[in-house]
Amino acid sequence: KVNNLESGQYLSILIGETENTNHTYQLLITNYSDVKQRKQVNLPSILDEKLAYILGFYMGNGHIMRRPINNGGSDRLVLAVPHDRPETQQMLIENVKDVFGIDVSIYDGDGAVNNIAINSLSIVEFFEDNGFKKLGSPNAFVPDQIFSSPNEVIQAFIGGWFAADGSNKGRKAGLQIASVSRVGIKGIQQLLIHLGIPSNIY
Repeated sequence: KVNNLESGQYLSILIGETENTNHTYQLLITNYSDVKQRKQVNLPSILDEKLAYILGFYMGNGHIMRRPINNGGSDRLVLAVPHDRPETQQMLIENVKDVFGIDVSIYDGDGAVNNIAINSLSIVEFFEDNGFKKLGSPNAFVPDQIFSSPNEVIQAFIGGWFAADGSNKGRKAGLQIASVSRVGIKGIQQLLIHLGIPSNIY
């Protein structure tokens, strides 16, 4: 967890801290259900820790799949979880249930991963309407709403991204997040600075 980082895990210069915000960022509300896909969903009005964790993991290792309904496809949010991280898979399943009120489907992905599919047109459009959709992994980013959120929400977002792309390299190298998105990594570093945690990008 980000808040369990120990002093000395990174050697860098801490630029400073930003002023903490004491509110939960309000999201765009989309009040409708999946008429075509016959699925009732909850669309949250606030960005809390559980949604932030899902969003962070999506930025690290997820994608949106759009398919024509008349061709037998479905609109879905897909999260790819490595086989060796069952606790992450379980947390995502529980968070999706708590936040959106629906169950996920799980199927084998490419390589040693399980794909968690959130089959809902409403949730896909909810992500798009709130500016959460990324245009491929190289364009993963930290949404503006996260920067305006309380520290607990920021920590949950970083924790979700770390669960997707992070690793523990030991005391000398510390905790690391590997990403092909330079913008995303710089955004994570800004969040860490806000939390008072030094980091390096290389």
